[in-house]
Amino acid sequence: VFKSEITRKWCVIFPGSDKTVTFRSQLYNYNFKDERPAQIKTYFMMPLLHIFFVAIMGAIIFALSKFKFGRSMLKSYPGLFSFGLFKEGGPTREQMKDSSFTMVFWAEGWKDKLDISEQHTEPPNKRMKVVLTAPDMAYITTAICLVNSGIVCLKEKEKMPGSGGVMTPGAAFQDTTLLERLQKSGMEYTIMEK
Repeated sequence: VFKSEITRKWCVIFPGSDKTVTFRSQLYNYNFKDERPAQIKTYFMMPLLHIFFVAIMGAIIFALSKFKFGRSMLKSYPGLFSFGLFKEGGPTREQMKDSSFTMVFWAEGWKDKLDISEQHTEPPNKRMKVVLTAPDMAYITTAICLVNSGIVCLKEKEKMPGSGGVMTPGAAFQDTTLLERLQKSGMEYTIMEK
């Protein structure tokens, strides 16, 4: 837990797979496209009091998940153990329609692009902020991403690397129109240079 100098808000390491997936995409570009990999760290921001609340909630759920009786309780009463965040049957269509999320990406680097074998001698001199705003993350945006990814796999096979296999989304879709398709489907990306 730390307070960000950029956002002036409390940050916690994001426990999801984002960092690993992004790292693997960067490694692919380094190995096959001779591109310098970006260094990635993923966090989520929230008020300090909420961080403690989430930590306690996570500890309770983790402890209960270790025992058969606890898992049964978690499945039977999801609303109780998530303090109303989740409920059996999920959200209503109206709740999904009224829900949205925002992700903010901060990047720091150099204006001049060097060859992969060279190192910058001066400190970073360029900053960017990218803001992603999209509909409900769990249901609507997941469906948007899945459907558009499938369409791209079918229509733009020749733009994708190799002949199949397991790839990260960044490596698989970087030369396709997936980003444009996502934007047309309601995901809004705003790029601001600092």
